[in-house]
Amino acid sequence: MARKSRWPPLRLPPITHEFLRRLRPRQRHIRPVVRMLHRWMKAEMLTLSTLTLADVAHFLERPSVKSSKTRSVYRGCVVDYLAWLHTRGTVSFQPAQLRLRHHGVPIPKLANDFLARHDDSYGSLHAVVGAFHRWIGARDLQLPSVTTDHVESFLARPALKPASRMHYRRVLLQYLRWLHARGRLTFRPDILRHRRVLPPLPVPAFALEFLRSIEPTRRPGTCQSYRGGVAQFHRWLAGNGYAVETLTRPQIGGYFHFLLDKGLRPVSRIHRLSEVRNYLRWLVERGILVADADDLIRVSDFPKLPQYLPRPLPPDVDRELQRRLARSDDIYCHGLLLMRSTGMRIGELVALECECVRLDPKGRPFLKVPLGKLQNERLVPLDCATYELVQRLLRSGAPGRQWLLEDPPGQQTRYECYSRALHRTAHGLTLAEPLTSHRLRHSYATSLLAGGMSVIGVMKLLGHRDFRMTLRYTAITDETIGREYDEALKHLEARYRMPASAPITDADPVKLLSDVTRWLRTNLDDSTRARPLLKRIQRLQAALECLLSRRSRS
Repeated sequence: MARKSRWPPLRLPPITHEFLRRLRPRQRHIRPVVRMLHRWMKAEMLTLSTLTLADVAHFLERPSVKSSKTRSVYRGCVVDYLAWLHTRGTVSFQPAQLRLRHHGVPIPKLANDFLARHDDSYGSLHAVVGAFHRWIGARDLQLPSVTTDHVESFLARPALKPASRMHYRRVLLQYLRWLHARGRLTFRPDILRHRRVLPPLPVPAFALEFLRSIEPTRRPGTCQSYRGGVAQFHRWLAGNGYAVETLTRPQIGGYFHFLLDKGLRPVSRIHRLSEVRNYLRWLVERGILVADADDLIRVSDFPKLPQYLPRPLPPDVDRELQRRLARSDDIYCHGLLLMRSTGMRIGELVALECECVRLDPKGRPFLKVPLGKLQNERLVPLDCATYELVQRLLRSGAPGRQWLLEDPPGQQTRYECYSRALHRTAHGLTLAEPLTSHRLRHSYATSLLAGGMSVIGVMKLLGHRDFRMTLRYTAITDETIGREYDEALKHLEARYRMPASAPITDADPVKLLSDVTRWLRTNLDDSTRARPLLKRIQRLQAALECLLSRRSRS
């Protein structure tokens, strides 16, 4: 006998069915909460178009929900569902306000202005900004007195999970940039982009002084690399009982084997040796090190870099992948197609601003690529298809946003989402090597070189400072070799051969005989046989000159 259902049949709207189909397996707990919400709405005679924020709050505060933990789970499920509806224009209120909890610390008016100006359907901005102001309020801090150390302490709280710490940093940076543009902060928020709380180094005081001395001239990532290299070098010195002040050439030879035994690749060992040598040079300038730094670590001690072949996609795979990316509705696929059409790096694509199109005096569109790996901006010309792709991305997002690609609204896209979209789109394609997003940049450079563009032009489009960097990205295809070989043969034929179709009347007969005489004297070693022939040619040349002179007088 079939068991009788506890609830009467429920008919959900089509947009709700679409939301439930998009749920991932780990989000199955949202499904019963959504059905429960619609049953409650049916009992209260409400629809999605007439639903208000007070109605949802009343649903969450029902007496039947007794546990605070259950109420918190319900709240998260309902906010996720309503936030998805808000992006489709089904509900008119801001669901993120349901996540706000009042802890007795009011949010300042400037923060409320920021939240009102930015779309925050999923509540990330409200949660992070509210938590940050509660934290600085508990310590009696004001925004102008907040420093980078305060921000790092807030992000390093034990209550914040490591998985959420990067999300908090990304969202908080957006708010701090907005404050900095209005003059409410004394530091540049972008220096926090790659910073993290690092433990104190067990190194001497002069090593810490060296690390502080390079901060004004080196990027944060470079400073972190120096920090790790200097700390590793001092740990090796302590483990072998050496002192850096009396270091000698035979002693530091063991450090080279130490890096090799750790399994570091040649490029990593070059970085480590370069960092340690700069550190030793600094010690020599301060009079701490007795020996010469360039003699301790010589140029011959640096390992040779292996020469890897470029990794562009095969032409058939490249065409099929572009076709699949163009047909997809995913924002990450559109970003990958833009990356393939312009040769940007993945970091430059993520940081691409909304106002990124420039027009030259002739009206031709160019894409302004932001600062990237080498800290330089550049303009990349756009063809018609790529320009239309950029315009479509501009129309698809929220007006007044900062970045061209945002997901969720108000936040930059993430690297791992592009990687997943690329592998999902390229499923079934045959490739000999692993597929990465950077191979799209290789394919862009190789296709331009195969189309006849010079290496210097490709270097400018890729944003390189040295043509040798460009040669690592471009592959000389078979079509390029064949075309250049044919062009070389044509130049040789035009230079050393007389065309068969040239009329004989265009040539000077006297000059031709002079050329034959010169060739015989240069190439024939046997002068005895060449002398009679030369005499006959000279008589023939004299007779020909006499005949031409008579013809000209008559």
